[in-house]
Amino acid sequence: MTATVGGYGLASTVTALLARLLPVPPVEATFMATTLSFAVMTAIVVWVFAARNALAAMGWVVGLALSTGMAAWLSIRFGWPA
Repeated sequence: MTATVGGYGLASTVTALLARLLPVPPVEATFMATTLSFAVMTAIVVWVFAARNALAAMGWVVGLALSTGMAAWLSIRFGWPA
């Protein structure tokens, strides 16, 4: 559950944040962020299955998803970077 649902959530928030922060035109940033999301999802799945403690892995995935999601929301809400 953590690898699939949590990994999808974290990969999507990382993608949204990268699409806003990459210093290229918006269309290229979206394409690059979406392409990188496959590598992010793969890394999350491998990391979750290699973790010794399932609760710790879930905590990290949820915490990272919340923090990257909040950063993406703040960048959209306040127009950063301009």
